[in-house]
Amino acid sequence: MKLLFKISLGISFSLIVWANVYSITWMKNYGFGGNDAGYSVQQTKDGSYIVAGCIDTVEFWGANVWLIKTNSLGNIIWANVLYEGSDLDEAHSVQQTVDGGYIVAGFAGSCTVAANCGLLVKTDSLGDILWTKIYGDEISASSAFWCARQTFDGGYIAVGETNLLGYKGKSVAWLIKTDSLGDTLWTKKFRTVDDYNEGWWVEETSDSGYIITGCTVVDDSTSWDLWLIKTDSSGDTLWTKVYGKNGDDEGRCVQQTEDGGYIITGYTNSYSEGYDAWLVKTDSLGDTLWTKVIDNNNGECDIGYCGKQTTDGGYIVTGRTPGYGNVNLWLVKTDSIGDTLWTKTFGHDAIGWGVDVASDGGYIATGHEWVIPGGGNVLLIKTDSLGNVDTTGVEEDYRFKIIDSRLQIYPNPFVEQTVIRYSLFGNRDNVKLEIYDMVGRLVEERDMGLEDCRLKIEDCKIGEKLLPGIYFLKLREYKPIKIVKLR
Repeated sequence: MKLLFKISLGISFSLIVWANVYSITWMKNYGFGGNDAGYSVQQTKDGSYIVAGCIDTVEFWGANVWLIKTNSLGNIIWANVLYEGSDLDEAHSVQQTVDGGYIVAGFAGSCTVAANCGLLVKTDSLGDILWTKIYGDEISASSAFWCARQTFDGGYIAVGETNLLGYKGKSVAWLIKTDSLGDTLWTKKFRTVDDYNEGWWVEETSDSGYIITGCTVVDDSTSWDLWLIKTDSSGDTLWTKVYGKNGDDEGRCVQQTEDGGYIITGYTNSYSEGYDAWLVKTDSLGDTLWTKVIDNNNGECDIGYCGKQTTDGGYIVTGRTPGYGNVNLWLVKTDSIGDTLWTKTFGHDAIGWGVDVASDGGYIATGHEWVIPGGGNVLLIKTDSLGNVDTTGVEEDYRFKIIDSRLQIYPNPFVEQTVIRYSLFGNRDNVKLEIYDMVGRLVEERDMGLEDCRLKIEDCKIGEKLLPGIYFLKLREYKPIKIVKLR
């Protein structure tokens, strides 16, 4: 018997309006109010959206790798937990692959090789796992992937960092090339004169090589410099560039532009007392054409985490800026030379991690919004071409409502036994677990107590009645709270 963990989540904030003839705008908030965040978003070929991040499915259990597919209105089509360990596990990038599925990159905090390991998960178009790969070695104290992309040959390229065993905090940028099944073809490590080096983003370039951005420490300094690395198709370095002055300068995202050069999004404090978002435009050899410091005129901490070239030749950037609450998700639109056209802020204590250009001329951004002390949800925002989202008539406190149940099934899939764990906020009565077959017939129900419900194939009452197949589990308290598919 096989169990497939698929949950339909409640939405704590929902608004859908027509912003103009061509663009739909809305804001959505998904999750349990724990360690829930969206780190990467992309519009898919069918006009929907795919979001990768993490979710805390049970309180104090850390976080698990989470993949969400929504329709064009932001309503969840499916939401899958892709990697579920006993520690902190996160996805930091997602890309739709040529077969309609997805490649997800991040790290596994519960691997056996090291403290953290690089993680790649390949799914089909429904988010079901095709394969999972863990990357690390005995000489690495900790490793992580921050970005992965499918390559022209059908394989994958992933970048991140791997720490040096015995040297706390010291790391090298880490590039891995795999085949279509995630098996390693080669690995490369990059460092300057110091041992503090990170790779944050990678893209395959038009010549089948790779462009990487991140940060490094040079000249025995204590500050970071923005780092750009160009390699050939085998990962061998063609050239490297560093940008910045005496402060901390970091590159978080890079993209090859239509003119063959590169646009780097990051942040800097070399030009003011606080941090500012930073755009660096280069030619095809990495020589600087222009740089722009984007300051929200608050003199504090403005960060750019992700940027993309837009259809008009300009750029869209997301990140964070001080504002209502503590920080706001920040969206900045520039022209082709980096001059700001408009800025928008969203959320209450929110950060923007990923952004993409939508086919209707608007933008889709994802991040994290704190909804309760110490916890937050995935924030997903769809704007029009001017960054507008109409929130007229929305009660301010409505966005802070979170779903009132948590449900986890582990292990998943299972052969002989699985455990259902759940928690409900407040005093709850008449909570039942119901099991339905594929035609909707109720085949079993039981009252749920405070202890875990364990389904044992060999001796459990429920297990004896279930033949191999697909079933639906429903946790009910007068009305459905959560639905899970059992296979």
